[in-house]
Amino acid sequence: SADDYLSGRDIFQQLYSYGNWAKLACVTASERQAKKLLLSREARYSGLIDALQFIEAADVGSAGDALQGYDTWMVLNADESKLPAQIEAAKAAGVRRMLICVSVGSGSSSLADVAALEERLRAAGIVYTIIRTGELSNDVVGQPMRIDTIDTPSCAELSRSDAFRVCMEALTIEAAENKAFALCPGDSDETKSVFKEMRFAGANRRQEVVALIKGAVGMRQEELAKATAKAEAIKKGDVKPEVDPAVAKAKAEEDVQKAFERASERAKRVAEEEKAKEALLEEKRKERQKTQDAIDARIAEKKREGGGGGDDDDDAGPKGKKDDGKGGDDKDGGDGSKPDEPPLATL
Repeated sequence: SADDYLSGRDIFQQLYSYGNWAKLACVTASERQAKKLLLSREARYSGLIDALQFIEAADVGSAGDALQGYDTWMVLNADESKLPAQIEAAKAAGVRRMLICVSVGSGSSSLADVAALEERLRAAGIVYTIIRTGELSNDVVGQPMRIDTIDTPSCAELSRSDAFRVCMEALTIEAAENKAFALCPGDSDETKSVFKEMRFAGANRRQEVVALIKGAVGMRQEELAKATAKAEAIKKGDVKPEVDPAVAKAKAEEDVQKAFERASERAKRVAEEEKAKEALLEEKRKERQKTQDAIDARIAEKKREGGGGGDDDDDAGPKGKKDDGKGGDDKDGGDGSKPDEPPLATL
């Protein structure tokens, strides 16, 4: 079931906006309910409504031929008992990439035999990522996170939106391929400091996820923990400082200034990119309005000629098409457009 994730309208919107997939499919037990939740005004204006398809099935494994043509599969709130059949269905459908997310309180809260699951995926020829989270909540987006071993006994509550963003980005991050890990909130002061440093330097959300999955966050966290311990030892007099405090202070101030300059440059680039995106959207709005005006004029002309009113199939206007030039996140960090990614089926 993907019901917990479907409670957020922006899930498929993020996949469409940042993933640059050619087409998306939502496999759901209730197509009517899924459409009600997902087809927002933003979905219509952005073009998602043209890329998103709905497959009504009790389970992805029973979707049958409807899965043909999709080679990436995301299983959210996975149920371990159903995974063997789902993997076989994925193999039969030609799926080459699979992400499995297990969350406490939905589906299976843990995985009894991760090694056997990984072996089954490898035997099916599927590149995989397995993520386990604690209970998902609707807390504020953007909290610091850390990665732990997949068999971590317990993992605290995590923002649903943050968990999904990591899942979504992991699909196109090479470092996440054939890996299994637990995703937990970063509650320690060191983890919070690492994320604060990245954001101060202008890192975007994808770059944070890349650093998290590659282990850069963990390594920096260890460095900060050692520095904190050493500072405490120096303060207590157990260890003598290696450098003059005045020199250290001057260097720290210089580092802060450089970081501020990098953040300012990044903010300027982001502002320019947003301005360009807005201009592109405005141009598209004008094109839509021009098309609508032409349709209205044609209807009015028919009425004047006594031909009756109303739209026919030919007056429906051009169907929306995903703009291949739309910006997205690069595979391993940074903004910019990516090459076309394979289509995605998701549960």
